[in-house]
Amino acid sequence: MEYYTYAYLREDGTPYYIGKGQGNRAYVKRYGKGRARRPKNLNNIILLKQNLTEQEAFRHEIYMIDVFGRKDLGTGILHNRTDGGDGCSGHIPWNKGKECDEDHKRNISIGRKGISSHRPGYSPSKETREKIANANVGRKHTEETCNKMSKTRMGHYVSPETTAKIVKKLCKGPYKLFHTSGEEIIVDNFSQFCGENNLHCDRMMDRIKGKVLNPYKGWTGQVL
Repeated sequence: MEYYTYAYLREDGTPYYIGKGQGNRAYVKRYGKGRARRPKNLNNIILLKQNLTEQEAFRHEIYMIDVFGRKDLGTGILHNRTDGGDGCSGHIPWNKGKECDEDHKRNISIGRKGISSHRPGYSPSKETREKIANANVGRKHTEETCNKMSKTRMGHYVSPETTAKIVKKLCKGPYKLFHTSGEEIIVDNFSQFCGENNLHCDRMMDRIKGKVLNPYKGWTGQVL
């Protein structure tokens, strides 16, 4: 497997990180405290040397870090936290594939309580949120994914307060309802109206949204 060394550049063209990798390693985003972030502008990523063995790549990484120096040691301009040459490609963690028992999971959970996100205070911009929303328009989960999601929710308790919030959001009115007797009413709390009149919410909503045209127990409606 061929390796290479790479550099992340500032806008002024000076390097702030030197690394060694293979495949798309240089272009992978990194998060977390103490990590050098990949430049947003991919043109600020350059490959220094290519077609190297792993040991050759390690030696060149060490050399380049020594040339530019480390900021944390006060010797230069790089954000690297080591002198290079560390790490091991393809390293498999000792616990990979091993299941944790419940006590271990509980201890991990307790140990992580109070730890903030790796991106504390981060909030995507309106433009980013719109891009994410547009990318998901019309997207449908596969049947396999739906089954997995369903299994993960089985036995999940939802409090009455949460249920009420969901119902309120999904059934937010007002709606204008019509009965075949000529009665017309305006309803704000749709689920309450259905409950009091022994009506199925989904079947009523199908009439309101125009999915079904014939009345349900004499009722039809529309969104105001």
